[in-house]
Amino acid sequence: MNAAQMCKHCYLASEVAFGKVDIKVNFFMRLLGKMLKKMVFYGGDMKKNSPTAKEFIISDAQDLEKTKSELIENLNKFAAEGKSSIKVISFQFLLFGYN
Repeated sequence: MNAAQMCKHCYLASEVAFGKVDIKVNFFMRLLGKMLKKMVFYGGDMKKNSPTAKEFIISDAQDLEKTKSELIENLNKFAAEGKSSIKVISFQFLLFGYN
C-alpha cells in the first residue's frame, strides 16, 4: 500500500463513521475480531497485512493530493463537530464484537 492508497483507506473508514459508507462484517471476522480486540485496544499494534473489510482494500492507483485532501476534510469535520459528526457509533466495534 502506498501513501495515496493509505489516505483513501483511512478516508473510507471515516466515511463509515459519518454514515456515508456501509460495510458488511461476516461471522468469521466478528469471531476473529473478538480475539484481536484486546491486542488492538490495549497496547497491541496492527501488523502489516492484518485483516480489513473488503470495502477498505484499495488496490488501484489513487491521486495522493486528492485523497489527502479528502481525508483532511473529514478530519477537520470531526475536529470541528466532535462526536456529533459520528453517525454510526457501533461501526468500529462491528469487527471487534460489540455489535
